Amino acid sequence: MSPDNSHLDHDVHDWQVTHDGDAFLARAGDFLRSRPAAHTVQLTVTETSRTEGADAYCGEAPVLGRQEAAGEGRATFFRMPPHRRSLTPFTSEEADALAARLAGLGHPLPGVSADDVTAAALRPGLAAPHRRGTRPARTAPGPPARPWSW
Repeated sequence: MSPDNSHLDHDVHDWQVTHDGDAFLARAGDFLRSRPAAHTVQLTVTETSRTEGADAYCGEAPVLGRQEAAGEGRATFFRMPPHRRSLTPFTSEEADALAARLAGLGHPLPGVSADDVTAAALRPGLAAPHRRGTRPARTAPGPPARPWSW
């Protein structure tokens, strides 16, 4: 028996957005588990939200999304307020569709946590410290290193 997905929002770009962790993992779980190392954060945070509820993350409902093509998972995102959205890698076309979908739902996009390519596709000009895999530039040199002494 397939899960009841009537509460999910559908659009022509195949991005579905929900607040229901069970429904999200029922549809996106296989995709996320197909690459557990790459999707560790997605799996851990969405499972915690599902089992502990909104209280696990500041008492606000999470925003969970998945993108499919031909019934196969392609990408996901989550946002646990008040944090930024965390994204799996996807194309610039999928990023455009997600940005349009979120704007249509009235969800702001203040920043993302994603690989450099996805972050750049979704939000051109996003500051480097907001992207996973990059580090902020050091503004001043640190103190000189001390030699080891035994």
